[in-house]
Amino acid sequence: MSNQQDDRASVRCHSGYDYAQRPINFTHKGKEHQVARLVQEIRTPDGKQFLVETGSGQVFELIYAESTGEWQIRQM
Repeated sequence: MSNQQDDRASVRCHSGYDYAQRPINFTHKGKEHQVARLVQEIRTPDGKQFLVETGSGQVFELIYAESTGEWQIRQM
């Protein structure tokens, strides 16, 4: 497994009563990925973390910092 990280990321989410309820797709290293499956969602004091699987079977951790409004992506 690799633990590569991008400093900034673009994540599109379904949002209802609050922002970032469920990620739909995201851009990582210039490539757009569709979220095929939400593996895990974690609420932290800093924001939200989602472990997702793409249609190609890749697994990513999407981290949303509520204080800054920024996303980080880690490929697992």
